[in-house]
Formats: sequence, structure tokens, C-alpha cells
Amino acid sequence: MEYCHYYLPRIADQETVNHICTEVDKWMNLNTYTPKPIQRPFTKDINNIPLRHFVWNISERFLYKRYYNGDNRAKFIKALFPKSFADTDLSTIKNFKVEPLKTEIPIDEPENGKLDFHYPEDYVRN
Repeated sequence: MEYCHYYLPRIADQETVNHICTEVDKWMNLNTYTPKPIQRPFTKDINNIPLRHFVWNISERFLYKRYYNGDNRAKFIKALFPKSFADTDLSTIKNFKVEPLKTEIPIDEPENGKLDFHYPEDYVRN
């Protein structure tokens, strides 16, 4: 959950960050889990692209990708962030890798089969 606590404070308060981390953890343990939606607004006005990147970055590192396919990821994200995705259909949400010039949460491609996330060089890991 270090990844969650690194990126999410840029867009959410601590209570929301903790909620999202808990829901992601439950989903990691049960692919059919339906998350409880966030209740508080984001602290930063964002579109839904960083949220798509966040879910893609995490789920791309899950070992059982056949269970965490595009449909599963899209349903999870729409349930967790219902306000952000209220006007977005599942087929659009499944386009996770949208790379605008700059976003609060960039795509983080796993390298050479490793599951590690990429952090800035000056980041001190806990």
C-alpha cells in the first residue's frame, strides 16, 4: 500500500486515502469484491484519468490477470469512484492507459516482469 500512500495524498485527504487503500486491499484478496464508494470529495479538482492510471498501475501487478481483466478493473473503479465516473461507460473506463502531457498519477509500466513501482530517485522508501 506504499504506492497508495505515495500518490493519493496529492488528490485526497487522509481519510479518503485510507479508505481507498482498504478497498484496494480487499479487492486484491477477492477479485469479485465490490468496493464501498468514497464519500468525501477529492482535495484537488481532477478528471478521471489519474484514477484510471492508479487502478491500472496497481492491478497490472496482480498475479492473476485473467481475474483482473479490463471489465473487472472498470467495474471496480466505477464502484469506488462513482461521482468521477458517473457519466462514463465501462467500455470507456477500460481505456486505462490514457497518457496526457501531465497527470497527478502517471502510468507506471512494470519492467522485465518485476512488480516494483517506480518512484522518483529522491524518494525515501519506508
